Amino acid sequence: MRLRLSVVTAALLCGVAVVSSGAAAAATGDASFALKPITYDPALTATKSYFILVARPGAVIQDRIRIVNTGGRTGTAYLYPVDATTGVTSGAVYLSRQSPRHDVGAWIRLGRSTITLAPGADAIVPFTIRVPRSIRPGDHLGGIVAENSAITKSTGHGALQIRIKHLTIDAVELQLPGRVVARADVSGVRAGGEHGYQYVYLHLLNPGTIMIKPAGSLLIRDSHGRPVARRSLLLDTFLPRTAIDYPELLPRQALAPGRYTATVNLHTGDQTVLGYRKGQGAAFSVTRTFSFSVSPKEQTKVYSGTAALAPPAATSAHGGSKRNLLGPGLIALAALLGLGLAARFGLRRRAAARTQAPAVAAAVAVEAIAPPLATPVEEEEEPGWAGLLAAYESSPRESDAWNGHPETVDDVVPEATAEFIPAEEIELERLRQLIVQHDLAQADAYFRPDNGVAVPDAPTANLDRARSVPARSRIDADVNGLSSALLEATLVALAALVAARLLKGLD
Repeated sequence: MRLRLSVVTAALLCGVAVVSSGAAAAATGDASFALKPITYDPALTATKSYFILVARPGAVIQDRIRIVNTGGRTGTAYLYPVDATTGVTSGAVYLSRQSPRHDVGAWIRLGRSTITLAPGADAIVPFTIRVPRSIRPGDHLGGIVAENSAITKSTGHGALQIRIKHLTIDAVELQLPGRVVARADVSGVRAGGEHGYQYVYLHLLNPGTIMIKPAGSLLIRDSHGRPVARRSLLLDTFLPRTAIDYPELLPRQALAPGRYTATVNLHTGDQTVLGYRKGQGAAFSVTRTFSFSVSPKEQTKVYSGTAALAPPAATSAHGGSKRNLLGPGLIALAALLGLGLAARFGLRRRAAARTQAPAVAAAVAVEAIAPPLATPVEEEEEPGWAGLLAAYESSPRESDAWNGHPETVDDVVPEATAEFIPAEEIELERLRQLIVQHDLAQADAYFRPDNGVAVPDAPTANLDRARSVPARSRIDADVNGLSSALLEATLVALAALVAARLLKGLD
């Protein structure tokens, strides 16, 4: 339980800050005051620091308190009693001198209201506590304050000017006999926060008769019942008959606009505030569920002026924006693969049709100028990149010399009745087909002297061209296989790239 408190506040222009008198005043050599009881109970070590008194309704208690100037200068202190309450984050806090007094602060009468002490000097101040006859049983808390009359002023010359008051507070706890009730409850939940920090505020209250330190848990679900956040609760001193809006921080998390449900559990904690009592009372456990909502306006208020710890997504209540990338990403990937396979199929069909036509036309021309020839014997060649990549094709390629079924002029030449086609027209048609297939490299290789094929300048060259038809068919098949394999490899690379981007987005 926090019984000696330092509260700091500041205001513009004529602001005042309130701090404990020990460290700040001693650091500057000014007067500094400390308070402590004159007597204490060896059986209860806490009484060395503050007062724990057992009294009955209507009792009058006489006691004394020592005040010491621990600073380096002579100073004057104002003495007065105050009430205590529960701080917003739990723990005992003390009200100001101007706050109305209704509990212990109203029962105490000090023998002096001011005192002046030299450095190191001390004085004993008597006080009287008059307990009302009609008062609830259990714990009551207040305090005695020594306020330094000297106010420390800021040395700056800007618009912000701060005056500092140094206070020392000694707690006075009264324990009255009667029924011991230890209990905590929650009556509402709302979302809020500021400066980019998401909070959920729990309206907690202590309807019991003694001070407690409860524990609990918080579970938040979205409108679909999915868990959004889980938090453990561990509270400090919670005074009886007080209530707070306890702020529970959701670290690195933001609540998107929508409706939520919060399940709050409060139960007896491991820590106790006994004093002279022998027990904490019966254990308790309370679980309640509340609905609350987050509006776009509230979200803007929380995150205005600063970046959120975890920027909220408009669809985070339905699983998160990153996860929503998975569906459209898979659809795009499937569409890409389908489009690529369709293009590959069309390319193979067109290439097969265009490859067969020149071979037939060339064979017809040979039949027109010469008798049928024996099947040419070609030297086996080691398969190049086209052959290696062709192994990845999903269906067998067209018949060629590599799969054990070499074509011959007799296989591809029907009974010829076609007209003679000049060599120049054949070469131009072949070149046009090569260009249509977007394979300029093959077209260039076709006209190189070292490939064994030359542009004919006489009708007898048609015979050589006819004999080279199987080789050209094999080259066309290689080109088609290479194009198909490259297309498949490109599709696989694109699919891998899209999958990697999706996985990175989910992380």
